[in-house]
Amino acid sequence: MKSQVLIIGGGISGLSTAWWLAQRGISVEIWESGSRPGGKIRSHSEAGYLTEDAAALLVNFRPQVDQMISCLGLDEHRQQRNEGLNRYIVHHDRLTPVPMLLPALLTSSLWSLPAKLRLMAEPFVPKGAHTGETVSEFIRRRLGQEVLDTAMDAFVSGTLASDPDLAEAQSVLPRLTTLEQRYGSLTMGMFINKVIKRRRANNADTFSFDNGMEQLIQALVQTPGIRLRTSAKALRIQQVKRGWRVQGKIGGLPADLQVPQLILSTPADISSQLLEETDTTLSGLLADIEYAPVGVVHLGLNSNHIQHKLDGTGFLVAKHNSLPVNGNLWMSSLFPHRAPPGKTLLSSYIGGMRCSRMTKRWQERYWTASAR
Repeated sequence: MKSQVLIIGGGISGLSTAWWLAQRGISVEIWESGSRPGGKIRSHSEAGYLTEDAAALLVNFRPQVDQMISCLGLDEHRQQRNEGLNRYIVHHDRLTPVPMLLPALLTSSLWSLPAKLRLMAEPFVPKGAHTGETVSEFIRRRLGQEVLDTAMDAFVSGTLASDPDLAEAQSVLPRLTTLEQRYGSLTMGMFINKVIKRRRANNADTFSFDNGMEQLIQALVQTPGIRLRTSAKALRIQQVKRGWRVQGKIGGLPADLQVPQLILSTPADISSQLLEETDTTLSGLLADIEYAPVGVVHLGLNSNHIQHKLDGTGFLVAKHNSLPVNGNLWMSSLFPHRAPPGKTLLSSYIGGMRCSRMTKRWQERYWTASAR
């Protein structure tokens, strides 16, 4: 059967989009330029360690994700994160727990007395009036500079590899910006939600899979109605009378396909090149998007050689610290069977917008480094 939709790009975005279309009876073909699907997501099992090239876990706030996982038959393979684990941040060269509840914020050693007084004044801060506010502007206005420098910078730089001075608050912190718009205050919004026991459509959930994140990729690929072509590179797209014409190469041989609907699920620079003939304005906007690569370094260590109690998810690093990493996940504490008995698996993340030049040079030689 001729495909109704062609998706260029077989990473997690392209595959999940194809899955939802297939659930509605829409036939989908995916062109992936690489030799395997999944993009950067790849899991490795070696010498008793289970490591990830890219995403190590999935943080879910949406019921649609639960639906997809269930329909793929992966419920029994989910590995839930222990929500009782501490979250740490590097503060004055020490690992300091990050308080997760409002009363604990005011007793934490993370902030000075003036910063705590500024936090207490948050309910009286006027609601923001303009859109497009950056994370730095939003947090500085609502919670103060010290909270931004100590905690939020580490979250945005470490978790998202982004720059809080450039990242849009509404996109990066949608739950916080919604609280301000709805209640005029983050503190009051959290308090009201707790008092009236307001329930979200889906509770926040963090998990991986028995065989790593690549298990999700393999399940998506096997979905009926999806035809995956690897080593399939699109070189030119044209809008025609009844849809789109895509020219490229599959397995090194010329390919020419016409489809009613086309979805680009490729990096911005590749999408920009493909759209040069069709939409010069959009092509130009995509070309301006800057990427900052992230490198992953896995360390397998003897557990008895680690002095700090591994009772947390890991730690994040704010930019005012001198450490070369953005953060570190304690993978063998997060999920079982990620390291052999008596061993610990630690995964460090370097690069991102904080030090993109260093990472680009480093990645000319290595993408993922493993030291055991």
